[in-house]
Order: sequence, then C-alpha cells, then structure tokens
Amino acid sequence: MEKVLMPNEVMLGEISRLIEEGHEVLMIPKGISMLPFIRGEKDHVRLCKPGKLQVGNIVLAYIDGRYVLHRIYALKGDRITLMGVKGVVTEIITPEGRSHKPGKAWLWRHTIGLRKYLLKIYRKTNKLLNHNN
Repeated sequence: MEKVLMPNEVMLGEISRLIEEGHEVLMIPKGISMLPFIRGEKDHVRLCKPGKLQVGNIVLAYIDGRYVLHRIYALKGDRITLMGVKGVVTEIITPEGRSHKPGKAWLWRHTIGLRKYLLKIYRKTNKLLNHNN
C-alpha cells in the first residue's frame, strides 16, 4: 500500500467522501487527543460508514469547519455530543501490525478528573520505554 501525504482538510474530506460511498478507509491520524488509545502518527485506524452509533464509539466528525477523530460521550434521542459524524473507527492497528477493536472506554470516560495524571504517567512510561530501545 502506498503512503500519500496531503493537507488534513483535503485528506479527511476525501476520506469522508469515500466512507459515504460505502468504502472502508485505513488512515494514520495526527494529534494527541485520543491518547492513550490511538497514538497520533503511529497507529492506523480503519473507518467505515456509521451504522447505529453508541456511546464510546470513536468517530470522524466535522465540527466548526474542521474534522476531528473523537469519542461519543453521550447520546440522547437523536442528539449526540459530536455533530457531523462522517465515519466510525472499527479497528486500531499499531505500527507492529497488531490490530484490535476499539473498546467503549467506560472507565476512561468516567475518570475525567484523573485523566491529566494518567496521561502524564503514560507519557513518562512511554518515554522511558522508547528511550531504552
């Protein structure tokens, strides 16, 4: 598979179009908003057209003129906390080729006050592990 680099808005707009047509798309996300579940510029994610959305799904959404990959925190009737969902992550693939289905992160969603400390521990541990390799 050939790796293609392009601006985020162009790439994610094209990915959104392909998903809408019913294709599955494999991409390498950027950023740190989904740490520790998805590591930007390292892990791959597989996206497909959303079916029934559930709390905890990781979705590609279009919000305020930009695309974001984030988790659904609440659903109430026809309202979801993220508007403009374009695709849903069905698989996370590490650089080593291991893949897994994303969980619903129940504990993560209910530990908002602890997250910054958990992420600090994660980053320090990850830095130590990578430094020793």
